[in-house]
Amino acid sequence: MTRVEIKGLNFGISHSDTLLFMGSCFSQEIGNRFLEACFDAVVNPFGVVYNPLSLHTGLVRLLHRREYVPSDIFLCGALYHSFEHHSSFSGTDAATVLLNINNSLLSASDKLYRASCLFITFGTAWVYERKATGQVVSNCHKLPASEFTRRRVSATEAYDMWRPLLEELFAKLPDIKVVLTVSPVRHLRDGAHENNLSKSELLLLCDKLQRQFPEKVCYFPSYEILLDELRDYRFYAEDMAHPSQQAVEYVWERLSDTFFNTETRRFITEWKRLLRGLEHRPLTPDRKGYVKFLDNLAASYNELAVKYPFLDISPQLAKIEAKKQESQ
Repeated sequence: MTRVEIKGLNFGISHSDTLLFMGSCFSQEIGNRFLEACFDAVVNPFGVVYNPLSLHTGLVRLLHRREYVPSDIFLCGALYHSFEHHSSFSGTDAATVLLNINNSLLSASDKLYRASCLFITFGTAWVYERKATGQVVSNCHKLPASEFTRRRVSATEAYDMWRPLLEELFAKLPDIKVVLTVSPVRHLRDGAHENNLSKSELLLLCDKLQRQFPEKVCYFPSYEILLDELRDYRFYAEDMAHPSQQAVEYVWERLSDTFFNTETRRFITEWKRLLRGLEHRPLTPDRKGYVKFLDNLAASYNELAVKYPFLDISPQLAKIEAKKQESQ
């Protein structure tokens, strides 16, 4: 196996850090791993967003706390949508949709201003631009293709937008670090060749930004790890485009080795062990034995919470209590 070298990372991440993740579905996968490991994080406050121009728009809104207004919402079919959000924010009531997207915006903006690290995952350089307004959208929401112009953004165009934004970000938040990644998800609907051209623009964009801000911006090679280190179709899901869960786990382990110290990794290992205990189901009708097992599990959670004060174990203790009630 060819092991991809990870360069230029001059900082670590611990549970004292606040994190913000923005980007593609791969960002969602990795961000969720951080949440599962009890990190203070917000993942994709606009939903999944793939292209660098829409991600730029989202970060500008977070940095300026620029809320959405009713004219930012539109009706298509039976649902109200926002062109800057994933369809998971869509709904049947315009006021509720607006409230939800602004709540997500303000919560993520608060997190950004406390964040020590911002992860941005670029998915594709292909964008859809509304012919009527010139707006680059995050999601077309199944509107007719005739309403959009599809084009590939160059690394230079994206860099010219991102450079001043990162300058402003670092001026306002001098302690924040930015980790750039390119999603290894293959956008095969664009065609294999066009997908490779798209990824090339994103890789060049990351390189240009890292060179411009060498002390603030680093690149984590999730794309290269999957293509050059794993490089086997068994590491892809059935659609042959998305990484398999085994591949995501491997990238997570490489990321953990890169950013986490021994104490952080030790905690994550112990936390995973307790979570597996919470999912345990008795194979025999020995109720007393199972209740004793649950009591011991609760004691282990409490011991861990004493050692790590940032832990909120109330959901786990409530689940243990519910399991005890069910077994009686």
